[in-house]
Amino acid sequence: MIRTLATIGYVMALIGGLILIFLGIAGLLGIFWLIFYPVYALSAFLWGLVMLGIGIICAGGARWVHHLGTAILLLILGLIASLLGAWFAAWLIIIGAILGMVSRL
Repeated sequence: MIRTLATIGYVMALIGGLILIFLGIAGLLGIFWLIFYPVYALSAFLWGLVMLGIGIICAGGARWVHHLGTAILLLILGLIASLLGAWFAAWLIIIGAILGMVSRL
């Protein structure tokens, strides 16, 4: 049962991290709007960079979601991603981190 919770948490955090990586790349590719909307393009570029960084950390740390420190880090990064607008992927990471913490009990 405990191993199953950790595995489900791993899969959820990994899927959420991969979605954030995809969104980050999509945000970085939005730079072609720079000619027409420079402020929007630069803000989308920076948003894409942040999402890409959070996604890489979450996808890489998903393997160790059953460790308390990594679960807390994923929880914090999931909250940051949720506040930045990617709530659908962030909730996967948050629930995965919570399941990883619960599997330690």
